[in-house]
Amino acid sequence: MSIPPSSRQLSVVIPTFNERENIAILLPQIQRVFEANNIDGEIVVADDNSTDGTRETLRSLAATMPSLVVHLRKGRPSLARSWFEGFELASKANIVCIDADLCHDPECFPKMLSLMGQHDIVIGSRYLDGQMMKDKSRLAIYASFLGRFLTRLATGFPETDTSHSFRMFKKSVFDAIKPRLINEGNVFLVEFLIHAKRAGFSVTEIPIIYGKRIHGETKLRLFRESVRYLRFIAKVITARLCS
Repeated sequence: MSIPPSSRQLSVVIPTFNERENIAILLPQIQRVFEANNIDGEIVVADDNSTDGTRETLRSLAATMPSLVVHLRKGRPSLARSWFEGFELASKANIVCIDADLCHDPECFPKMLSLMGQHDIVIGSRYLDGQMMKDKSRLAIYASFLGRFLTRLATGFPETDTSHSFRMFKKSVFDAIKPRLINEGNVFLVEFLIHAKRAGFSVTEIPIIYGKRIHGETKLRLFRESVRYLRFIAKVITARLCS
């Protein structure tokens, strides 16, 4: 995949909370992708007060990886603030946000970077090729369909995966909208896209294969996130109706 010279800069932002085993696998994978594709890259890990040895693993990796920037968060736990603070620390022209659980493949970076000359945001969609739902229960399929339907209804956006964290964007996009990013949880990602599109930034999607967690447990609290999401969607719909 050919990457324009002007688009070879990349900051990989990874929020972590108790991901010791996964992060030890993921960071060397990312470094290999940098080297194989001549990417001027850095890895920014924003750790949210891990207690399982993640911080010690990061310190050990940092000793041999000059591209690794470790940010140890303080204060209350917050995935959204981990993203936000990681984006602020990123020093490259492009940023890609990925999860630490090995579900996102760093091999997608070159393809995403190749699109940054024509677009401002590239989302790795779990739904474009149908792979995301093949191993899911009926309840998960229904919840996914309902969530995407409500998002499209509220925003009017055609994108298939507006709440996915695997996305690449220009640092200038974040700098332009960051004063308006106030929500917590995965809603932060939909809010990010709403403000970016309102500001005139262009968005595209590519199909990805969404992997499976190998080590540890998911940190997602489904009920809490669902309530937060429904409240946010209701506000977005109300704002559209009143505008």
